[in-house]
Amino acid sequence: MIKAVEWLIGGVALLGIWITALLNLRSFQLSSFETTLILYLPLWGVLSFGLISIGIIAYRTATLRDCPEAAKELTLQIKEAKADLKRKGLKF
Repeated sequence: MIKAVEWLIGGVALLGIWITALLNLRSFQLSSFETTLILYLPLWGVLSFGLISIGIIAYRTATLRDCPEAAKELTLQIKEAKADLKRKGLKF
C-alpha cells in the first residue's frame, strides 16, 4: 500500500470520528470549552501538521550531507558536455 493511501485511510477515520463527535455534541453535555475544542480540532490538526512539516524540512535542510564524489562526477560531466558542444560549434 502506498503512503498516500495510508494517509487517506487515517484521515477518513479521523474525519469520521470528528463528525460523529460533532453530531452528538448535545448528548455529551460538555462545557463550552470542550465544545469549542471539538469544533476547532481539524483546524488545529492541519496547523500542527504544517508546523511539524516545516520543522522537518528545516532540520533536513540544515543537516544536508555533502557528496564530494558526486560533485566531482558532476563537474567532470559538465566539462565533457562543454567539450562536446565546442566540437559541434557552440561558443561559450
